[in-house]
Amino acid sequence: MPKALTDSARKNLKRWATVNAQRDQLVQLAASAGVGVNEISRITGLAKTTVIRIVHPPQLSSTPAEWADILHDPFEPLMQTMAV
Repeated sequence: MPKALTDSARKNLKRWATVNAQRDQLVQLAASAGVGVNEISRITGLAKTTVIRIVHPPQLSSTPAEWADILHDPFEPLMQTMAV
């Protein structure tokens, strides 16, 4: 591949990333201004479920400390007794 083509591709990806980083904020602003989910989806090309997730993000039902308890290795106590 020619270096100029590769550099151009990198530049285009960086430009896309900059615009895409603002996506959620722009969707939230549109929704708060009264633009409906269907219209946001039609204009942006985002799936309705994506728009809904951005406008109404899911709430975690547990605190981070509770997640630590949930995510611990359930076999840890067994492994500790086997190591003795």
